[in-house]
Amino acid sequence: MDANIANFSIPSAAAIAGLVPAIAAAQQQQWSLAIQALQSLLAESSRDDWPALSESVLAIALQVLRAGDFAQCWEAAKLLARLGTQAIAPVAAAITDPEATWETRWFAARILSEFDDPDAILALAALLKDEDEELAEMAAQSLARIGPASIPVLVLVLAEESRRSLAVQVLGCLCHPDVIEPLLGVIADPSPTIRATAIAALGSFRDCRIPPMLLSALNDLAAAPRREAVIALGRRRDLLADWNLVQALQPRLHDIQLEICQQAAVSLGRLGGDRAAEALFSAFASAPERLQAAIVQALGWIETPQSLAYLGQLLLESQPAIAQEIIAVLGRQASPALKQQAAEILGDFFPRAADTSARLRQEIATAWGQLGGTTAIAFLEQLSSDPDLAVQWHARAALKKIIALV
Repeated sequence: MDANIANFSIPSAAAIAGLVPAIAAAQQQQWSLAIQALQSLLAESSRDDWPALSESVLAIALQVLRAGDFAQCWEAAKLLARLGTQAIAPVAAAITDPEATWETRWFAARILSEFDDPDAILALAALLKDEDEELAEMAAQSLARIGPASIPVLVLVLAEESRRSLAVQVLGCLCHPDVIEPLLGVIADPSPTIRATAIAALGSFRDCRIPPMLLSALNDLAAAPRREAVIALGRRRDLLADWNLVQALQPRLHDIQLEICQQAAVSLGRLGGDRAAEALFSAFASAPERLQAAIVQALGWIETPQSLAYLGQLLLESQPAIAQEIIAVLGRQASPALKQQAAEILGDFFPRAADTSARLRQEIATAWGQLGGTTAIAFLEQLSSDPDLAVQWHARAALKKIIALV
């Protein structure tokens, strides 16, 4: 018997019967009915019938992909992905077809993301170069979904200046050590956006080549790379001592970009320790109000006796808006020792609170209620008779909370 005849698969009578409605609907360009018929056919057919049916299913699904509306194309795309690698060539051809609609090409790129296959990757890499930015972006997203298999092709795309940014974005989405080398290669790129994207991606890897690069990027002339370096170093507590990160980040508290100053405060707060607390405290006096608020939050995260002592000193020197932030941070302390210290700081500040806004006294009452302990009872009893009704209410609520725990 001829080998080709022996391997030829003949569908069952039931499968052929199920295919008829799909063909009829496609001939009448009733795409929703065609899709429904194909879905029923695949659901009800034996797996043994699929090889014989796949060619017809593929042809009809491609027709829907080219002529259907968005919802119909969406369903056709799911069917094509189920057909496996035989769908790659015709779907890839749709991407480069000059007569294909924009929607068809977009869906084709989305379908190819389901295949970890060289032909699919090459087709998507070609689409990265398309003049239509949305199609190129879909190609980038699809390559990212494919994962590490797309890295060699993306490395080749890096050599093309016009699409380097997209290639870097995709590589940055792939948490795989093979992206480290190509991303390090674009750290000196003329584009600040490319540099920033590469820095953000590399910051998540533990590789000996990365810390020196991050420290160098802190002095980048463009703001975006500096900001990404500050963020990345704030997540590297493991480098705190060996690379003297506090000293490296401290100048960024005085950056010309306020957003970077705020991010430097956040990063120092994440790194923690008394040296970071000292750096934050030293920058407070000359900082604008928005940065002062970030410094207060960061000192609260550090959660050491020294960081709370700094907050207590700043509370005595700050304007009402920042004082409210400090009081709120003090009220969120978790450890028993720090709760006691925070309650004492509020007690020292209380005599000044009588001459401040009702809002500030209200915040103090709330903070004492959160901290608990008996230290605040006498103060809260005074606030229970405050001229402001809201302060009275918060003081009484805090008293009830403390007494219930005693």
